[in-house]
Amino acid sequence: ERELGGRTADGLAVLFGTHYARLFADPRMVVLFDSAHADTDVSALEHGARLAATLLDLWHGTSVYATLGRGGSFGNVGRAHARAKRCPLHAATPVPPRFSTAQRDAWLG
Repeated sequence: ERELGGRTADGLAVLFGTHYARLFADPRMVVLFDSAHADTDVSALEHGARLAATLLDLWHGTSVYATLGRGGSFGNVGRAHARAKRCPLHAATPVPPRFSTAQRDAWLG
């Protein structure tokens, strides 16, 4: 826990925040983040905190996501992914909308 910066959720938020910073710098991925939507127009660290909280809740049965004041994590994840697949910045969206293989690979690093 100390290696991740103290409280596990905070350390994971930083770790995943660096992942999102890399995604925001990648032209294949930035098109999935529509900054016109308030839920998406947040920092890489905020996206990282959301992902960390979701995974902690899933893996360890915590309620970290609820402390973010955003409702249920799994419903929000589904809505966020649906928005990303239909983002107006994302040209040539296949039917049905989905992430490309290149985007999948970029997400996985």
